[in-house]
Amino acid sequence: WPDSRAERGGSTYSRGLVFHAFPWVSLSYNTSNNFSVNAGTRNVFGDLLPNPQGRGSDYSVKFSLFDRRVFFDLTYYTISNENAFDSISSNAAGNFKRFDQIWEAVGVFTNDVKYLTSPYSTLSTVWQDTVSTTSKGWEFALTANPTTQWRVTLNGSKRGDNTTSARGVF
Repeated sequence: WPDSRAERGGSTYSRGLVFHAFPWVSLSYNTSNNFSVNAGTRNVFGDLLPNPQGRGSDYSVKFSLFDRRVFFDLTYYTISNENAFDSISSNAAGNFKRFDQIWEAVGVFTNDVKYLTSPYSTLSTVWQDTVSTTSKGWEFALTANPTTQWRVTLNGSKRGDNTTSARGVF
């Protein structure tokens, strides 16, 4: 493929801070980023897609109650993806792989196998594009230690709206 890269990479970081306001209450903040090396995923035009990247941050408050026998954590988080791979073969606009049925019929009718391969049919192709999204939400955890040998945890989360901010131009 033209414009293929032999080397791809990036850098990541994670940072965090914990502040013990009182012996029974702690506040924390964390932030990080990440990436995934794209070694060969291409778009419908054959162009190499960029490395998917992510960012995240969270703010937490943690309570230690009843002589450290009960803990309650509450966290607000924000995560985002940039250039995440997205299959465009079948999406909200429709299933574009259905066009393959037309090319299969043409191939059978003409007895010509060229209609079963690109650029006509995409039977063995997964079309990809990129998408950038952001999600925000809340998480909680309640942990009780009724005895030294028993631990009971109740946790849950509530994700807010998932926002698509950009579709790839690749």
